[in-house]
Amino acid sequence: MRRILFGLAAIALLAVSAPARAGTWAEVGDAGESVATAQITIGSGSLDSIKGHLFAFTDMYCIRILHDGTAFSATTEPNTLAQSQGGTLDPMLMLFDKNGVGIVGNDDISNGGNGPFNNNSTITATLNAGTYLLAISGYHRTAFDSSNAEIFPGMTGPGLFPGTGATLDHFANNIDQGNTTGAYQIDLHGASFCVTPEPATLTMMGLGGLSMLGYGWKRRKVSVV
Repeated sequence: MRRILFGLAAIALLAVSAPARAGTWAEVGDAGESVATAQITIGSGSLDSIKGHLFAFTDMYCIRILHDGTAFSATTEPNTLAQSQGGTLDPMLMLFDKNGVGIVGNDDISNGGNGPFNNNSTITATLNAGTYLLAISGYHRTAFDSSNAEIFPGMTGPGLFPGTGATLDHFANNIDQGNTTGAYQIDLHGASFCVTPEPATLTMMGLGGLSMLGYGWKRRKVSVV
């Protein structure tokens, strides 16, 4: 129970500091890989980047689009340690609506046919206002529907791969290449934080987080004595 309290306190404190981070969200713990467990980004203003680390699974984040007809883009360049840049991760990006319906995905920026090989990932889409889910995984851990069919069929190499209209059921390794772990940064254009609390709410969350942490520290001191 204390671990849960400390975890909630940490998220509360993070929510207070998030708006001052110049539009960057840093992964808290390990982001989930389902509609229900996607990590909610909290802050104010535009969401310009997401930083995290893949541990052989998929990280999914909740983001928002504020205006209809927004030109949205997400790319793992330039700070992701992709294989083509000497790292260990071969990233893939996938975009879903708030219910988990696949919109578009991408594997590689370039296969080397028209320039240097670059297995970072990029997606673009024109989106209406609303809540969306952005997922990142390593090649080739992709999205499947409840009938075990790929939501982004044929998603290998460069190009945008539209979703089939099916709803996400799970992610799984279609091909196990061992390229599914490593640090990443997703640079965003046209996105905002999923949740923007009112300033008073942020203050209360921060004070509540500090209270929980202080209570835990007090209990710890008493137990030591």
